[in-house]
Amino acid sequence: MGLPRIIIVVIASRTETIHEQLLTGFWVPFIRYVVPRYKMVKVRLVFGAGTFISDLESIRDSIILGQSPESYIPGILKKTIDAFAVLLKEPFDFMVRTNLSSFFILENLVRRLSRFRRTKLYNGIRIPPLTRDHLVNGISFSGEKSSEELRKLGKDAIHCLSGACIILSRDVVAALVLNRRRLRYDIIDDVAIGMFLDGKVLLSRGHRLDAYICARSISDLHGAHKVLAKHPHYHIRVRCYGPRDYEPTVMKHLLRKVYGI
Repeated sequence: MGLPRIIIVVIASRTETIHEQLLTGFWVPFIRYVVPRYKMVKVRLVFGAGTFISDLESIRDSIILGQSPESYIPGILKKTIDAFAVLLKEPFDFMVRTNLSSFFILENLVRRLSRFRRTKLYNGIRIPPLTRDHLVNGISFSGEKSSEELRKLGKDAIHCLSGACIILSRDVVAALVLNRRRLRYDIIDDVAIGMFLDGKVLLSRGHRLDAYICARSISDLHGAHKVLAKHPHYHIRVRCYGPRDYEPTVMKHLLRKVYGI
């Protein structure tokens, strides 16, 4: 079947200083100097309508502007589906939906996805199952239910994946675009996608060592380097709890460590 064709879709914005730092300090050099090494991988940055991009001419071919202005809800979901619709015109086997503070080891990503089924795939890191109450009263993970409580909920439990790294096969992307009017635009995008796909496709969870490291500082990453050397990680979610100002520094550190840039 050959190596998979992959498009990484980065949900981006320029509304906060940290977003700008992640964009110019990491994603611009990543797209310019790293992605060309991997012929099977493309990266597309997705912004809301009207976003200023004239200073990003060096990566203009990697930018998609949605049809709606920037907003958290419903803007992220709208521009995500807008981008999916545009990218269905391009050849790909898998689409990886992610955000600005996610780091990818592309060699491992290609190797890992070459083992995945190429239809009806919805893969990533599961967030705690939600209930209908979460959607009515606001989503909060502070009151997670026990496994026994969730078992009793049965069909009422909503299973979805973290938007930090959602891997979708092409047919699933097409189904989301075709059914875009059926999505919930009054809730956060990863939950809306999960609600629509739950029960319709294979919901598979990436193994933690393959998919996710939570980094709070450079010292955390030094400790993680031994793990990185032993396990085929393909995605590192960089999340500095409390002030997020350190995330761009961590991303640039990873860029030097993994790719020598």
